[in-house]
Amino acid sequence: INHAIDFIFGLKNKTINLLKKLYCWLRMKASIYINRGKRVRRIQEELSQKKEEYLVIAHPDLNEETEGIIPLLKNECLYVREQYTNKEARLIAQAIADTGKKTVIFNSYIDGWDKIIKELKNTNQNISIKVLIHKNHDSLKEDCIWNYFDLLLDLYNKKWVNEFVVFRKNLYEFYKQKGYKVSYLSKYLANEEIPQIKETAIENDYIRIGIYNAENKENKEIYNQICAISLMDLAKLDCIPLNYKVAKICRRFNVNVGGKSRKVSRKEMQQKMAQNDINLFISDFDETSIMPLESLELGTICLVDNNSEYFRDSELEKYLVLEKQNDIIEIYNKIKYAKGDLMSRFRTFSDALKEKYGEKVYKVPIALARTCPNRDGLI
Repeated sequence: INHAIDFIFGLKNKTINLLKKLYCWLRMKASIYINRGKRVRRIQEELSQKKEEYLVIAHPDLNEETEGIIPLLKNECLYVREQYTNKEARLIAQAIADTGKKTVIFNSYIDGWDKIIKELKNTNQNISIKVLIHKNHDSLKEDCIWNYFDLLLDLYNKKWVNEFVVFRKNLYEFYKQKGYKVSYLSKYLANEEIPQIKETAIENDYIRIGIYNAENKENKEIYNQICAISLMDLAKLDCIPLNYKVAKICRRFNVNVGGKSRKVSRKEMQQKMAQNDINLFISDFDETSIMPLESLELGTICLVDNNSEYFRDSELEKYLVLEKQNDIIEIYNKIKYAKGDLMSRFRTFSDALKEKYGEKVYKVPIALARTCPNRDGLI
């Protein structure tokens, strides 16, 4: 009897799980096909507002990669999710081609974007397709990134993609020597976008430390950073996003922690960075992030790992760059060493320009019929 009861309940649970999977599958399929027209109309409406000759396609959930190049995008960023059907990709490609865009730049790669790339080329062979590559080759150990990378190389070899754009100088040199058409892009800060809010920082006896966009991943050295902070006297940590594991290890090691469980806007992030004494960006997850530059421009020291290109061969390297990002004691010593009067050695770029020219200097983009030596890595 017990065996029969177990069999019946087991069959019941299997049936319920199967029905749940079937429901999720049907709901996904319904969303793909039923809402297709709505998605395409939304894209057509947004494209009507894009006036430049180029277009940047980005995924709405890849905030970390997209926000890093916001100053380069102006208002020419179109958010597109994964593509599951050739028909929707064809409709999106046709809508883009109808606007007369000469260049379409894909911010990284997402499932199904190869369909849009191929449909764009089939619609207009003269459209230049470029792909931004954010990650270094050491990320290829992850199966997902390897599959995307392999597909991108295949698209390039078959002339669907015209050019790669990289954010690391060594990758630029590598692809250039291998004969690929490649450009080197350095992320920058638009100085007029950085708010002057450092004076609003709250004065108290705590040393205020910020860790931002440090999600619970193996290549985010957040737990080593928390351990280092726990060795500080009167330290207060502001962490975004703040999850259960981070909060719990802070309680275990008596770290005063606050923060939010969700990601925040760029403006709110800048306000939080400005109110800290030190910000930590000790991770090899995104070595091209502009957070270190934003932090310094806001008047707050920011420690980085040795994957960062920003302070290499400069005086700031010995103060801001860690040799081993997983060394708790080195992180602790760097925080103690840097929290003194280091900011007195650093002038913000906007202040340096104002001092040189006697007035506020603005960045004015211009379009010339020639290449850029800085972008091409020649200077």
